[in-house]
Amino acid sequence: MPDLDYPKWAPPAVARGVQLIAETRYQIDEALLRRLLTDGRMKAVWRILGNPKKCTASPAVVDIWRDHPVLDGLGDRDIALAVFFCTSYFYAHFRFPTLTTASLVKKREPYLELAKRLQEEAQHLRDSWSADPEVEAHVAAIDAAVTFHKNKTKKLFKPLPRLVDRDQGDRYQRAYAVYMANYARWLFGKYVYGTIAKVTNVALVKANKKEVSDTHVRDWCAASVRVKARFSAREF
Repeated sequence: MPDLDYPKWAPPAVARGVQLIAETRYQIDEALLRRLLTDGRMKAVWRILGNPKKCTASPAVVDIWRDHPVLDGLGDRDIALAVFFCTSYFYAHFRFPTLTTASLVKKREPYLELAKRLQEEAQHLRDSWSADPEVEAHVAAIDAAVTFHKNKTKKLFKPLPRLVDRDQGDRYQRAYAVYMANYARWLFGKYVYGTIAKVTNVALVKANKKEVSDTHVRDWCAASVRVKARFSAREF
């Protein structure tokens, strides 16, 4: 773990978040870690998340982390702040797979097309040879194959990768903002769009990325809800 300077405005709980990162023993992205610790935009992030009048840590969520030795002795809010910091780092560091809805549909097509052809063959046999016991046994085998391919499709795409609605701009930037907004809501009960925009700009700083605003985050979260509704459990 590199030597780090903690600005005065950073909550003490952030140091525990750094400890959580160090304990995983993954190679540390020092530049990313320093940005999340020292970038001046993070001051506003902690001012919102650390204010009990604006954000209330969820005791039910915090209970998941309460027994972690690194977080020993912290109250609910400090645990939530440490976990939020840790998560904002890891999600930027590992760049989890992100697909558009169109690309996911394309990946599923061969499996679903095969299942469709098998179903059509089975129906043709039923219509043509309905009284033949040998054919009935063959149809049963085809039905079993259809079930196999549908179940295989479910396993291939569950859990779902991070999905975005369109391949416009930086898809990972959108996925990061949506994930962190949902994570903030899980921890604090609010999406805090403006706060998440700041974290996204700090974590994913690059010259070719557009600056993310609270409106962007709000719109991306709304689109994410539509994507989830489209790719419901019933479709898989």
